[in-house]
Amino acid sequence: MRLSVIIPTYNVAPYVGRSIRSVLAQSGDDTEIIVVDDGSSDGTAALCTELLESAPSIPSRLITQRHAGVSAARNAGARAATGDYLLFLDGDDYVSPQLVSQLRGVLQTESPDIVCWGFDTVTPDTMVIGHYFEHFRPPTERPLGGLALTRHLVRGDFSIWMGSAAFRRSFLSRYTINFTEGCRSGEDREFIYKAACRSEVTVFIPQTLSFYVARPGSMTRSGDIRQFDSVQAHIRASHYLAAASQNEESNNLAESILINNAVGGYFRHLENCMRYGEHANMKDLLLEIDRRYPGLNQCMRRIMKRRVQRSTKPALGTALFLLSPSLFWRALVMRRRSAGEVRAL
Repeated sequence: MRLSVIIPTYNVAPYVGRSIRSVLAQSGDDTEIIVVDDGSSDGTAALCTELLESAPSIPSRLITQRHAGVSAARNAGARAATGDYLLFLDGDDYVSPQLVSQLRGVLQTESPDIVCWGFDTVTPDTMVIGHYFEHFRPPTERPLGGLALTRHLVRGDFSIWMGSAAFRRSFLSRYTINFTEGCRSGEDREFIYKAACRSEVTVFIPQTLSFYVARPGSMTRSGDIRQFDSVQAHIRASHYLAAASQNEESNNLAESILINNAVGGYFRHLENCMRYGEHANMKDLLLEIDRRYPGLNQCMRRIMKRRVQRSTKPALGTALFLLSPSLFWRALVMRRRSAGEVRAL
Protein backbone atom coordinates (compact mmCIF):
# COMPACT_ATOMS: atom_id res chain seq x y z
CA MET A 1 0.00 0.00 0.00
CA ARG A 2 1.27 3.43 -0.93
CA LEU A 3 -0.62 6.56 0.12
CA SER A 4 -0.37 9.86 -1.73
CA VAL A 5 -1.34 12.80 0.48
CA ILE A 6 -2.32 15.73 -1.75
CA ILE A 7 -2.22 19.10 0.01
CA PRO A 8 -3.60 22.09 -1.92
CA THR A 9 -2.42 25.40 -0.42
CA TYR A 10 -3.38 29.01 -0.89
CA ASN A 11 -2.14 31.67 1.54
CA VAL A 12 -2.07 29.34 4.55
CA ALA A 13 1.42 30.12 5.85
CA PRO A 14 0.29 30.21 9.53
CA TYR A 15 -1.20 26.70 9.27
CA VAL A 16 0.56 24.67 6.60
CA GLY A 17 3.49 23.75 8.82
CA ARG A 18 1.23 21.82 11.18
CA SER A 19 -0.49 20.15 8.23
CA ILE A 20 2.72 18.94 6.56
CA ARG A 21 4.39 17.96 9.84
CA SER A 22 1.38 15.80 10.72
CA VAL A 23 1.99 13.79 7.53
CA LEU A 24 5.76 13.69 7.99
CA ALA A 25 5.17 12.18 11.46
CA GLN A 26 3.54 9.03 10.03
CA SER A 27 5.30 5.71 10.49
CA GLY A 28 6.75 3.65 7.64
CA ASP A 29 7.96 4.55 4.17
CA ASP A 30 4.74 4.07 2.21
CA THR A 31 3.58 7.70 2.06
CA GLU A 32 4.31 10.43 -0.46
CA ILE A 33 3.39 14.09 -0.07
CA ILE A 34 2.33 16.26 -2.98
CA VAL A 35 1.82 19.92 -2.19
CA VAL A 36 0.10 22.03 -4.86
CA ASP A 37 0.50 25.73 -4.17
CA ASP A 38 -2.29 27.61 -5.90
CA GLY A 39 -0.56 30.95 -6.42
CA SER A 40 0.00 31.93 -2.78
CA SER A 41 1.36 35.40 -2.08
CA ASP A 42 2.19 35.03 1.63
CA GLY A 43 5.27 32.81 1.46
CA THR A 44 3.37 29.53 1.72
CA ALA A 45 5.32 27.92 -1.15
CA ALA A 46 8.71 28.76 0.35
CA LEU A 47 7.65 27.41 3.72
CA CYS A 48 6.44 24.18 2.10
CA THR A 49 9.77 23.78 0.31
CA GLU A 50 11.63 24.16 3.58
CA LEU A 51 9.43 21.63 5.36
CA LEU A 52 9.62 19.02 2.61
CA GLU A 53 13.38 19.36 2.28
CA SER A 54 13.74 18.78 6.02
CA ALA A 55 12.59 15.17 5.49
CA PRO A 56 14.47 13.92 2.40
CA SER A 57 13.67 10.28 3.19
CA ILE A 58 9.96 10.86 2.51
CA PRO A 59 9.04 11.17 -1.19
CA SER A 60 7.56 14.60 -1.80
CA ARG A 61 6.93 17.11 -4.52
CA LEU A 62 5.91 20.76 -4.63
CA ILE A 63 3.86 21.89 -7.62
CA THR A 64 3.25 25.60 -8.11
CA GLN A 65 0.55 27.03 -10.35
CA ARG A 66 -1.23 30.28 -11.03
CA HIS A 67 -4.27 30.77 -8.82
CA ALA A 68 -7.02 28.55 -10.24
CA GLY A 69 -8.91 27.37 -7.16
CA VAL A 70 -8.82 24.36 -4.89
CA SER A 71 -10.46 22.02 -7.41
CA ALA A 72 -7.76 22.65 -10.02
CA ALA A 73 -5.06 22.24 -7.35
CA ARG A 74 -6.47 18.90 -6.18
CA ASN A 75 -6.76 17.64 -9.76
CA ALA A 76 -3.15 18.63 -10.44
CA GLY A 77 -2.04 16.72 -7.36
CA ALA A 78 -4.05 13.65 -8.35
CA ARG A 79 -2.43 13.62 -11.79
CA ALA A 80 1.03 13.72 -10.22
CA ALA A 81 0.30 11.08 -7.58
CA THR A 82 1.83 7.60 -7.74
CA GLY A 83 0.19 6.05 -4.68
CA ASP A 84 -2.43 3.32 -4.63
CA TYR A 85 -4.70 5.56 -2.52
CA LEU A 86 -5.21 9.33 -2.53
CA LEU A 87 -5.97 11.50 0.49
CA PHE A 88 -6.88 15.14 -0.14
CA LEU A 89 -5.88 17.21 2.90
CA ASP A 90 -6.30 20.98 2.87
CA GLY A 91 -3.30 23.04 3.91
CA ASP A 92 -4.83 24.21 7.19
CA ASP A 93 -6.06 20.79 8.38
CA TYR A 94 -4.05 17.92 9.86
CA VAL A 95 -4.09 14.20 10.64
CA SER A 96 -3.46 11.92 13.60
CA PRO A 97 -0.01 10.27 13.94
CA GLN A 98 -1.81 6.90 13.75
CA LEU A 99 -3.50 7.53 10.39
CA VAL A 100 -1.17 5.62 8.07
CA SER A 101 -0.69 2.70 10.46
CA GLN A 102 -4.46 2.30 10.73
CA LEU A 103 -4.82 2.48 6.96
CA ARG A 104 -2.05 -0.04 6.55
CA GLY A 105 -3.87 -2.44 8.84
CA VAL A 106 -7.03 -2.27 6.73
CA LEU A 107 -5.30 -2.51 3.36
CA GLN A 108 -3.24 -5.55 4.29
CA THR A 109 -6.37 -7.69 3.98
CA GLU A 110 -8.77 -5.64 1.84
CA SER A 111 -8.76 -3.49 -1.29
CA PRO A 112 -11.74 -1.16 -0.83
CA ASP A 113 -12.55 1.66 -3.20
CA ILE A 114 -12.83 4.05 -0.25
CA VAL A 115 -11.44 3.96 3.27
CA CYS A 116 -12.86 6.57 5.63
CA TRP A 117 -12.71 7.43 9.33
CA GLY A 118 -13.92 9.89 11.93
CA PHE A 119 -12.83 13.51 12.11
CA ASP A 120 -13.16 16.21 14.74
CA THR A 121 -13.69 19.92 14.15
CA VAL A 122 -11.18 22.14 15.94
CA THR A 123 -10.32 25.81 16.31
CA PRO A 124 -7.05 27.15 14.84
CA ASP A 125 -5.45 26.57 18.26
CA THR A 126 -6.63 22.89 18.19
CA MET A 127 -9.47 23.14 20.71
CA VAL A 128 -12.10 20.54 19.75
CA ILE A 129 -15.49 22.11 19.07
CA GLY A 130 -17.12 19.18 17.32
CA HIS A 131 -16.68 15.48 18.14
CA TYR A 132 -17.50 13.26 15.18
CA PHE A 133 -18.89 10.36 17.18
CA GLU A 134 -21.21 12.64 19.16
CA HIS A 135 -22.95 13.67 15.94
CA PHE A 136 -22.77 10.66 13.63
CA ARG A 137 -23.43 6.95 13.87
CA PRO A 138 -21.46 5.31 11.07
CA PRO A 139 -23.11 2.29 9.43
CA THR A 140 -21.91 -1.13 10.51
CA GLU A 141 -23.09 -3.25 7.60
CA ARG A 142 -20.48 -4.90 5.37
CA PRO A 143 -19.82 -4.61 2.56
CA LEU A 144 -20.78 -0.96 2.42
CA GLY A 145 -20.84 0.78 -0.92
CA GLY A 146 -22.88 2.10 -3.78
CA LEU A 147 -26.43 3.11 -2.96
CA ALA A 148 -26.20 1.85 0.64
CA LEU A 149 -23.31 4.24 1.33
CA THR A 150 -25.01 7.08 -0.56
CA ARG A 151 -28.22 6.52 1.40
CA HIS A 152 -26.40 7.00 4.72
CA LEU A 153 -24.70 10.16 3.43
CA VAL A 154 -27.93 11.68 2.10
CA ARG A 155 -29.78 10.93 5.33
CA GLY A 156 -27.00 12.62 7.29
CA ASP A 157 -26.40 9.83 9.82
CA PHE A 158 -22.88 9.43 8.42
CA SER A 159 -20.40 11.95 7.08
CA ILE A 160 -17.30 11.83 4.92
CA TRP A 161 -15.12 14.91 4.65
CA MET A 162 -12.38 15.22 2.04
CA GLY A 163 -9.71 14.97 4.73
CA SER A 164 -11.28 11.85 6.27
CA ALA A 165 -11.14 9.46 3.32
CA ALA A 166 -8.62 7.77 1.08
CA PHE A 167 -9.76 6.87 -2.44
CA ARG A 168 -8.26 4.07 -4.52
CA ARG A 169 -6.54 5.82 -7.43
CA SER A 170 -7.49 3.19 -10.00
CA PHE A 171 -11.13 3.45 -8.86
CA LEU A 172 -11.20 7.22 -9.43
CA SER A 173 -9.52 6.76 -12.79
CA ARG A 174 -11.94 4.05 -13.92
CA TYR A 175 -14.95 6.30 -13.38
CA THR A 176 -13.17 9.57 -14.26
CA ILE A 177 -14.08 11.07 -10.89
CA ASN A 178 -12.36 14.40 -10.33
CA PHE A 179 -13.10 17.86 -8.99
CA THR A 180 -15.16 20.36 -11.01
CA GLU A 181 -12.66 23.11 -11.77
CA GLY A 182 -13.92 26.63 -11.23
CA CYS A 183 -16.25 25.45 -8.45
CA ARG A 184 -15.30 27.31 -5.26
CA SER A 185 -17.85 25.83 -2.85
CA GLY A 186 -19.46 22.40 -2.60
CA GLU A 187 -16.88 20.74 -4.86
CA ASP A 188 -16.02 18.31 -2.07
CA ARG A 189 -19.63 17.16 -1.56
CA GLU A 190 -20.05 16.66 -5.30
CA PHE A 191 -16.87 14.56 -5.43
CA ILE A 192 -17.88 12.45 -2.42
CA TYR A 193 -21.39 11.74 -3.73
CA LYS A 194 -19.98 10.68 -7.10
CA ALA A 195 -17.39 8.40 -5.50
CA ALA A 196 -19.87 6.97 -2.99
CA CYS A 197 -22.42 5.90 -5.56
CA ARG A 198 -19.72 4.16 -7.64
CA SER A 199 -17.97 2.45 -4.73
CA GLU A 200 -18.46 -1.28 -4.42
CA VAL A 201 -16.68 -1.60 -1.08
CA THR A 202 -16.09 1.12 1.50
CA VAL A 203 -14.43 0.46 4.86
CA PHE A 204 -14.94 2.73 7.86
CA ILE A 205 -12.27 2.90 10.57
CA PRO A 206 -14.09 3.75 13.86
CA GLN A 207 -11.47 6.19 15.09
CA THR A 208 -10.86 9.94 14.87
CA LEU A 209 -7.87 10.26 12.55
CA SER A 210 -8.28 13.72 10.98
CA PHE A 211 -8.93 17.23 12.19
CA TYR A 212 -10.87 19.91 10.31
CA VAL A 213 -9.78 23.41 11.31
CA ALA A 214 -12.71 25.85 11.40
CA ARG A 215 -11.26 29.24 10.57
CA PRO A 216 -13.10 32.57 10.69
CA GLY A 217 -13.88 34.28 7.41
CA SER A 218 -15.05 31.26 5.44
CA MET A 219 -17.02 31.87 2.26
CA THR A 220 -20.14 30.27 3.70
CA ARG A 221 -20.18 32.83 6.54
CA SER A 222 -19.95 35.83 4.26
CA GLY A 223 -21.87 37.71 1.61
CA ASP A 224 -19.77 36.21 -1.20
CA ILE A 225 -22.10 35.31 -4.05
CA ARG A 226 -19.78 32.47 -5.08
CA GLN A 227 -21.15 30.32 -2.27
CA PHE A 228 -24.01 29.49 -4.66
CA ASP A 229 -21.45 27.30 -6.45
CA SER A 230 -22.41 24.67 -3.87
CA VAL A 231 -26.02 24.65 -5.07
CA GLN A 232 -24.86 23.89 -8.59
CA ALA A 233 -22.51 21.23 -7.19
CA HIS A 234 -25.42 19.43 -5.52
CA ILE A 235 -27.45 19.63 -8.73
CA ARG A 236 -24.57 18.05 -10.68
CA ALA A 237 -24.19 15.34 -8.01
CA SER A 238 -27.91 14.56 -8.19
CA HIS A 239 -27.84 14.22 -11.96
CA TYR A 240 -24.73 12.02 -11.76
CA LEU A 241 -26.32 9.70 -9.22
CA ALA A 242 -29.52 9.34 -11.24
CA ALA A 243 -27.55 8.52 -14.39
CA ALA A 244 -25.11 6.14 -12.67
CA SER A 245 -27.61 3.64 -11.31
CA GLN A 246 -30.90 4.33 -13.10
CA ASN A 247 -33.23 2.58 -10.67
CA GLU A 248 -35.95 3.70 -8.29
CA GLU A 249 -33.76 4.00 -5.21
CA SER A 250 -31.06 6.00 -7.00
CA ASN A 251 -33.73 8.30 -8.44
CA ASN A 252 -35.18 8.83 -4.96
CA LEU A 253 -31.76 9.59 -3.50
CA ALA A 254 -30.98 11.95 -6.37
CA GLU A 255 -34.26 13.76 -5.75
CA SER A 256 -33.50 13.95 -2.03
CA ILE A 257 -30.19 15.67 -2.77
CA LEU A 258 -32.12 18.27 -4.76
CA ILE A 259 -35.07 18.96 -2.47
CA ASN A 260 -33.07 18.79 0.77
CA ASN A 261 -29.40 19.65 0.13
CA ALA A 262 -29.72 21.95 -2.88
CA VAL A 263 -32.80 23.80 -1.62
CA GLY A 264 -31.50 23.95 1.95
CA GLY A 265 -28.17 25.31 0.73
CA TYR A 266 -29.90 27.83 -1.52
CA PHE A 267 -31.85 29.25 1.43
CA ARG A 268 -28.74 29.36 3.66
CA HIS A 269 -26.77 31.21 1.01
CA LEU A 270 -29.61 33.67 0.46
CA GLU A 271 -29.61 34.42 4.17
CA ASN A 272 -25.80 34.73 4.32
CA CYS A 273 -25.72 37.15 1.40
CA MET A 274 -28.50 39.27 2.88
CA ARG A 275 -26.95 39.28 6.35
CA TYR A 276 -23.31 39.78 5.44
CA GLY A 277 -23.46 41.26 1.95
CA GLU A 278 -24.38 44.67 0.60
CA HIS A 279 -27.68 43.87 -1.10
CA ALA A 280 -30.42 46.41 -0.45
CA ASN A 281 -33.20 43.87 -0.71
CA MET A 282 -34.00 40.32 -1.79
CA LYS A 283 -34.94 41.43 -5.29
CA ASP A 284 -31.47 42.88 -5.88
CA LEU A 285 -29.82 39.69 -4.59
CA LEU A 286 -31.91 37.48 -6.89
CA LEU A 287 -30.98 39.71 -9.84
CA GLU A 288 -27.29 39.29 -9.00
CA ILE A 289 -27.74 35.51 -8.81
CA ASP A 290 -29.39 35.63 -12.25
CA ARG A 291 -26.38 37.50 -13.62
CA ARG A 292 -23.81 35.17 -12.06
CA TYR A 293 -25.77 31.90 -12.43
CA PRO A 294 -28.17 32.18 -15.37
CA GLY A 295 -31.18 29.91 -14.91
CA LEU A 296 -30.35 28.87 -11.33
CA ASN A 297 -33.21 30.76 -9.68
CA GLN A 298 -35.73 29.29 -12.11
CA CYS A 299 -34.29 25.80 -11.58
CA MET A 300 -34.56 26.15 -7.81
CA ARG A 301 -38.17 27.30 -8.03
CA ARG A 302 -39.03 24.14 -9.96
CA ILE A 303 -37.32 22.00 -7.34
CA MET A 304 -39.06 23.93 -4.53
CA LYS A 305 -42.45 23.22 -6.06
CA ARG A 306 -41.65 19.51 -5.96
CA ARG A 307 -40.50 19.90 -2.37
CA VAL A 308 -43.82 21.45 -1.35
CA GLN A 309 -45.77 18.76 -3.18
CA ARG A 310 -43.81 15.83 -1.71
CA SER A 311 -43.16 17.05 1.82
CA THR A 312 -44.81 15.06 4.61
CA LYS A 313 -44.56 18.18 6.80
CA PRO A 314 -45.83 21.63 5.85
CA ALA A 315 -43.02 23.29 3.88
CA LEU A 316 -44.23 26.75 4.87
CA GLY A 317 -40.95 28.59 4.33
CA THR A 318 -40.55 27.14 0.85
CA ALA A 319 -44.17 27.92 -0.01
CA LEU A 320 -43.76 31.49 1.22
CA PHE A 321 -40.64 31.98 -0.89
CA LEU A 322 -42.48 30.74 -3.96
CA LEU A 323 -45.25 33.23 -3.21
CA SER A 324 -42.96 36.17 -2.50
CA PRO A 325 -39.18 36.09 -1.86
CA SER A 326 -39.42 39.50 -0.19
CA LEU A 327 -42.09 38.30 2.23
CA PHE A 328 -40.00 35.21 2.90
CA TRP A 329 -37.05 37.40 3.91
CA ARG A 330 -39.16 39.65 6.14
CA ALA A 331 -40.62 36.61 7.89
CA LEU A 332 -37.14 35.16 8.38
CA VAL A 333 -35.88 38.43 9.89
CA MET A 334 -38.81 38.49 12.31
CA ARG A 335 -38.20 34.88 13.31
CA ARG A 336 -34.48 35.50 13.86
CA ARG A 337 -35.23 38.59 15.96
CA SER A 338 -37.73 36.72 18.09
CA ALA A 339 -35.00 34.13 18.70
CA GLY A 340 -32.60 36.85 19.86
CA GLU A 341 -30.46 36.96 16.70
CA VAL A 342 -30.84 40.72 16.27
CA ARG A 343 -27.18 41.71 15.87
CA ALA A 344 -26.52 39.79 12.67
CA LEU A 345 -29.73 40.95 11.02
